[in-house]
Amino acid sequence: MRAIRERRCKMRRHWKQLDGLQNKDAPKRKPYKGVSQDDWNFLCDYFGKKKQMEKSEKNTNNRFCRPLEGAHGSKTLVQHYHAAADPVTGELPSVIDTFEQLFHKGGKWKNDWASQKYAEMVEVRSTQPEGEVSVSTIDNVNKPKDVNIMTQVLGSRSRYVKGLGPLPKLSIVGGPRATNISSKHNDDGEKIMALQQMIDEQKQTIGEQQQTIGEQQQKFDALLQHLQQVIPGFSFQPPSTGSSTSSPPSLPSPPTTM
Repeated sequence: MRAIRERRCKMRRHWKQLDGLQNKDAPKRKPYKGVSQDDWNFLCDYFGKKKQMEKSEKNTNNRFCRPLEGAHGSKTLVQHYHAAADPVTGELPSVIDTFEQLFHKGGKWKNDWASQKYAEMVEVRSTQPEGEVSVSTIDNVNKPKDVNIMTQVLGSRSRYVKGLGPLPKLSIVGGPRATNISSKHNDDGEKIMALQQMIDEQKQTIGEQQQTIGEQQQKFDALLQHLQQVIPGFSFQPPSTGSSTSSPPSLPSPPTTM
């Protein structure tokens, strides 16, 4: 997938150099190397679509917003660390020193952000005891020194350490997912809202039940009044709530005739 993305990027760069942004048909006269004329015509039409051009411009602006572009080349950062490990002890170098090697070349820093963050990491390291080889709790895998300092200065996100790279897949190491503070607050807020909604629904249900009980009590009182008017000497005693069993209400004895 990386090779496909790089080739697509090169073909689009070739399309732009042939003034494809201004004239969509101009690049069609000179296909990219290794691409047939029919395929190149299709790509030119694809690159010239309004939706695709807006997406490309948005991605370009997003790349400019990143504080630092990667300077590790074709190797990953982890490969750089292991290549510089001590051949005898296997001890990995400090991530702070490797950060300087990657982003401070030719006597100058890649940009002001890299220089500032490096100075902050060195300052934090100077206030702490000398770093020791950090061993993770998962499979006893050695990690470079001063990873905690780099995380403190550069920040981190779930399953990724800035300046170090992505962490091992959970399916491989079986480790817990890194806590994302912002998402944790969002989850807590959603839980509180869900609980509040549940409480409101229960209050509404209780209110409806109380209204129903009141209506039934009114109907029962009206029925008692009607029975007292129709049946002379009628009386009703509600069953005692303290007894486990209740006897049915006694009906009045028929009136005696004289």
